[in-house]
Amino acid sequence: LQRRLGGIEGSEGELLHECTETIIRHTDELKEMVNEFSNFARLPQVMPAPNDLNAAVREVVSLYEQAHPAIEFQFSPDARLPRFDFDRDQVKRVIINLVDNAVKYGGGAEISCARSGGRLMIHVRDSGPGIPADQIDQMFEPFTRGPSSQPGGRHGTGIGLTIARSLALSFEASVRLRNAPAGGVIATIEMKG
Repeated sequence: LQRRLGGIEGSEGELLHECTETIIRHTDELKEMVNEFSNFARLPQVMPAPNDLNAAVREVVSLYEQAHPAIEFQFSPDARLPRFDFDRDQVKRVIINLVDNAVKYGGGAEISCARSGGRLMIHVRDSGPGIPADQIDQMFEPFTRGPSSQPGGRHGTGIGLTIARSLALSFEASVRLRNAPAGGVIATIEMKG
């Protein structure tokens, strides 16, 4: 419609452009939702093998740096982390969901790895407005959408955190959210290591 009728000018042309943009945007959102439902329905079998957690996280950060050159991503690896058995692809999928949320709701992201006792942590912090305290637990329920700091910003399908938590549970990890004292949300993956 835009190609064939794009030459229409005036208020009718503006209305045509506005309507077709709405159709395109909603079609893209529906396609994304179908893809996420498909991923949610078929959680792959966990295949642990000796891997480097810092390297896996760095791969995700590099992917987002290339895809979003105007957004700042900071990664702080922990050189003390040992190689250990984990499913690299599953862990990366969880991190991707969390970084994707950071991009949608807050722009950039700070990602770090750390060890605490016998647990390994991956923290993803966005620079968005945060989440009202009484809504944090609801964020893991399907179709719950977080606030967007950008006017007209995309809110996503509301299933990314549900998928992230399900994937994490499949390899005996957990995902938590909390508001950062200086603003934004910190998502934490905690796993054995």
